[in-house]
Amino acid sequence: ANRGELRPLRMQLNQAESTPVRLLSEEASFITLDMLRQHRRPGDTLAQRSSSLPVYWKTGTSWGFRDAWSVGIFGPYVLVVWEGNFDGRGNNALVGAEAAAPLFFNIIDSVNASYPALREPKHPFPQRLRRVDICLASGDLPTPWCQQKGKTWFIPGKSPIKVDSVYRPVVLDIHSGEVVCPPYDAAQTRTEIFEFWPSDLANVFAQAGLPKRAPPVNRCKDNGIAVGGNAPRITSPLKNTTYTLRQSQQ
Repeated sequence: ANRGELRPLRMQLNQAESTPVRLLSEEASFITLDMLRQHRRPGDTLAQRSSSLPVYWKTGTSWGFRDAWSVGIFGPYVLVVWEGNFDGRGNNALVGAEAAAPLFFNIIDSVNASYPALREPKHPFPQRLRRVDICLASGDLPTPWCQQKGKTWFIPGKSPIKVDSVYRPVVLDIHSGEVVCPPYDAAQTRTEIFEFWPSDLANVFAQAGLPKRAPPVNRCKDNGIAVGGNAPRITSPLKNTTYTLRQSQQ
């Protein structure tokens, strides 16, 4: 609500403002709010969009259905809706999107109806924020083989940046359909684009009923030995990261 700055609560109008503490950069705060703004309200229809005032919101459901939450920002206000039992008993109806969110938007609609001139406070656009093209499958910079492209926000020097490696061209024999090793004969080969997903994501797609077509095995780089999948990746420790190790207790 304060674009990444933490300010103590002021209970009275004549109370002096304290020095804010920045927790998020202006760019990170803008991106976060932009994501929350795109979250559609429950049962969203054109008839419900009676106001152009943006709403930045999210829901939450506690473990064991003990609480249902809906928290958001609209105009100059922060609104929090909590539903639950004061003794902590769970209830299967306490789902944030189904229980708290409708009440959350009922309150906002009521405020908008009473104050139709309500507007969002103006904030300057973050100067370092950029809009860039990405490959939607991976969120990385697109290559000529990317099947679907989109745009996203990018913070120079902060946002991760790399070229998409999901979509790759594979040269196949027009008769056997197997991978062809260079040099290529244009009269005997064709090029197809395949998706190369990490094994963990490929398993997720399969479990969700969205299996991906497996790319053909490439025998060119391993002296004719069939090697499938992607090369191993070191995910930890992270590059350029300092780790602190605790001394043994013994």
